[in-house]
Amino acid sequence: MALTDQQRQIVAESFSRLIPISEHAAAMFYDRLWEIAPETRPLFHATDMPQQGMKLMQTLGIAVRALHDIDSIVPVLHDLGARHIRYGVTVDQFALVKDALLWMIAQTLGEDYTPEVHEAWSDAFDLITSITVSAYE
Repeated sequence: MALTDQQRQIVAESFSRLIPISEHAAAMFYDRLWEIAPETRPLFHATDMPQQGMKLMQTLGIAVRALHDIDSIVPVLHDLGARHIRYGVTVDQFALVKDALLWMIAQTLGEDYTPEVHEAWSDAFDLITSITVSAYE
């Protein structure tokens, strides 16, 4: 799976709009995740959530910047997958994360969350996730 140049640009531009509100965006993401998948909340029982939100946004930023050369972050994504195995995250839960992420982006972008933005983020997430979950194999 590969992203088009236009999709990479859409993801980068829309992510840049999340940066100034990253703390709020991360909180929205986790609130939504726990709403649609309450079974994931215990995975964070001993987690400093403001710090976790910062890590989420930093990781997203790294992934977004590397979309033009995804091979450059394969080791990072594989390590991320290995850590998530240790945390008890299942492969099936990545779909829930995708739903929460797309919802958060839609909420923050409002009317600028077009079908093209949705498709670009969906495809980017699928690409990143396919590499991340390779650690589960």
